[in-house]
Amino acid sequence: MCAFRAGIVIIRGMKPDELQKLLQGLAKSLYQQDITPTVSLAESEHGDYSSNLAFELARSQKKPPIEIAGEIAGNLKHPAIVGVAAAGAGYLNFTFDQAHWLGQLSAIKPGYGRSKLGQGQKVQVEFISANPTGPLTLGNGRGGFSGDVLANVLAWTGHEVSREYYINDAGNQIEALKNSIYFQVATKLGFETDPALDLYKGEYIEELARPIIAEIKREHPNLKQKLSSKQIKELSDQKFSEHQILNQLIEKIKASVKQMGIEFDVWFSEQTELHDKELVEQIASKLVKSGQTIEKDASLWLKVGDESDRVIRKSDGSYTYLAGDLAYHYNKFVERGFTKVINFWGADHAGQVEALATGLEKLGVKGELEIVLFQLVRLIKDGKEYKVSKRAGNFISIDELLKEIPADVARFFFIQRAYNTHMDFDLDLAREQSNKNPFFYIMYAYVRASSIMRKAKQQGVSATRVRELVGVEKSLVKQMTQFPGLLEQISADLAVHRLSYYGHDLAKLFHEFYETVPILAAKTNQGQRLALVQHFIWMMESYFDVLGIKPRAKM
Repeated sequence: MCAFRAGIVIIRGMKPDELQKLLQGLAKSLYQQDITPTVSLAESEHGDYSSNLAFELARSQKKPPIEIAGEIAGNLKHPAIVGVAAAGAGYLNFTFDQAHWLGQLSAIKPGYGRSKLGQGQKVQVEFISANPTGPLTLGNGRGGFSGDVLANVLAWTGHEVSREYYINDAGNQIEALKNSIYFQVATKLGFETDPALDLYKGEYIEELARPIIAEIKREHPNLKQKLSSKQIKELSDQKFSEHQILNQLIEKIKASVKQMGIEFDVWFSEQTELHDKELVEQIASKLVKSGQTIEKDASLWLKVGDESDRVIRKSDGSYTYLAGDLAYHYNKFVERGFTKVINFWGADHAGQVEALATGLEKLGVKGELEIVLFQLVRLIKDGKEYKVSKRAGNFISIDELLKEIPADVARFFFIQRAYNTHMDFDLDLAREQSNKNPFFYIMYAYVRASSIMRKAKQQGVSATRVRELVGVEKSLVKQMTQFPGLLEQISADLAVHRLSYYGHDLAKLFHEFYETVPILAAKTNQGQRLALVQHFIWMMESYFDVLGIKPRAKM
């Protein structure tokens, strides 16, 4: 795994952004102009941090970066900085004193990493939102766990967060579900039907059709002589409603979501909240009145571009997905007042993004919309792709996966890759309870720390106060203090996979500390090393809380 290194690092011991402002102010003073460059900081082997500021200034100053770095190094003064040097082609390396790092460590307490960065911002995260026409799949797991972790990050950084599941319980997919069940009913009863109606496949469709078939047989013993295919279709649709098939599927989805450890604040029904309240029609009328539509081929089109216009009302009078999406997002921003909306969509929906954004702009909707597109997931078993065909259903459900591995392991594995990369979910590795498994590698660091504290209590040894940090101890503290800045960065770029890299690097440093530094075995410094272990435990509890994972005391 590669570590999270580059990015804006908030040096909290120097007050928020003080080093950044110090460098910007010095650049302005040295070069007599209004310069506000972006100051990027990264960890360095030649100090505590390094900066590429000199490269940012080189073009405007028409000087080599190393010359600018030397000028800045010679003029930078701060009581917490004990060393600053120009190096390489023009990097600036900074070294902080012990007091700085000890102050950083003392700030690590329960709840470490929380901030008020997003205070006053009402954010909605909508994720999973799978059509209620079947079980949740591996792809839903990727969007589901990622969306839930991102919502946690936003809450930790002070945003007012609402988690939402959009239930597509209206439109073509529901008719397709009815037709799929009818196909099973008619086929099992010996009636001929159109193979094109066999839309949704899988064992679950047969299970849904089974009681309908039994009831029709019981109510019509001589059905072949008495009923036509059309009447069987009418009976199948009637039983679909009587058995509340759609509600059954929605309840199964809710049970799967609960098993994943996710709690939605809102389950939003397309039928109830949009169509029954005629919001889709109202949105279409607003677009017509403002001149943002054209009529052609007996359909209503949203003006998007010369060859990109999109249908919002079809010639038969029914509305398209785009019309529903526009009404839904109008409801989010205008009627419910969200300042920012984040949607997790599968990459196959990429073509809908531009039309949705254009439509909202034409409606005059204010607010920030971010669409996270995530790629497909393959399940890998025994080194190759594993496909389960539930009678040609060709999908693996989340429920099936969670029978194989715990939900917290699945959660961690699903957030390990950037959204724009295809994901191979290694089932054998996820099952393995060893340090090869990144989840257990990280969890084991916490378990080790907890074990140390239990043994210390049994031996009557108490934590005191850390007075000095050397070697791996300092590296461990440096890594821990990156956590608040990492959360703030993820709240901006939404890249939750960085949390997995961060946790791996932190665990690696603790394992090194555990294996090379005597803690309880030493006659001296027991108390302050125990204090460092306690700070690590608090740090890890914050980390696991953000991930939505319950830490384990023993393994």
